[in-house]
Amino acid sequence: MGNIEQTLIESIQKIVPEEAKSALVQGLNSIFSSLDEEQINGFRKAFSEQGKEWGFQSSHPVATEILLQLVGKVIGIIPLGGKEHAVGALNNINDGKTVVMVGNHLSYGDVNFLHAQCELNGIGKLPLLVMAGPKVYEEPFRILSSMAFDSLKMAQPPSKASEGAEVSRRELLQITRLVVEDAIKWQDNGRILYFFPEGTRTRTGELNSFIHGVSRYIEREGTLIYPVGYTGTDGLVGVDSNDINFSNAQMNFGAPIDYDQTVAKIKAKYPEANVKKFMVDLLGFHIADLIEKENRGYYQFPYNKNPDLREVEEFYLTER
Repeated sequence: MGNIEQTLIESIQKIVPEEAKSALVQGLNSIFSSLDEEQINGFRKAFSEQGKEWGFQSSHPVATEILLQLVGKVIGIIPLGGKEHAVGALNNINDGKTVVMVGNHLSYGDVNFLHAQCELNGIGKLPLLVMAGPKVYEEPFRILSSMAFDSLKMAQPPSKASEGAEVSRRELLQITRLVVEDAIKWQDNGRILYFFPEGTRTRTGELNSFIHGVSRYIEREGTLIYPVGYTGTDGLVGVDSNDINFSNAQMNFGAPIDYDQTVAKIKAKYPEANVKKFMVDLLGFHIADLIEKENRGYYQFPYNKNPDLREVEEFYLTER
């Protein structure tokens, strides 16, 4: 066994509960021992190159299988709220439609949890294209996790960037242009674009305000947007710990939001509204409806006290 495989096994051993270590390590050894020389060299090369450049990062089947085993053995199958909507998203992408998913952000493990649970629940493999900041590609286990699905390494605005991940405004614009181009290219190749509108993980468990610039990723004609709400996944490699402390993790899928139809209704009802901003904040209320009331935060409803959200909340409550 090579250094990369041994490093990954040791990294995983450090974060999983004691009672799961033996079975999990046995499973990982089985995965690696089943690979021929060409396959293991391909995995090592992919792992060493992951996240070195901005933009598109390819998934790898070995990483996908490892993360599936990790979730399956440590967490097990968790019933999904709104499972029919996840099925619908997969059917729509297979029919050639443009599909986007957005969710609240509690931990580095949010999307891995979603990806694995959809397969464990019999939905199938969602062809995700996940937008991720630089920090995701800086530590062995996080690098492995990012390889479970296709991803886009993006730069973050100064207000959201982690220490050491800052870029200049000029670099941010150049990288963002590349990421948008890659997003469109791979959406046209059957990927479901997934991103966290908050731009960073919450440190309180509550929803933060969304970055209005993400509107560029939902504006394509015919786009269907699926909201996802996570509860309890902050124990899956969270803000304050790199350990997996599974406790009552849940996930709910919401009904799809037809971008074109929704924008037409907003323009008709609120002709003076900033539609881009309005639409992004509307996603906030959709996601808030899928999580516990005490964690709705910035998008608390009913009776949101922020005057900037009055019309958005009114629209959401009328249309929901």
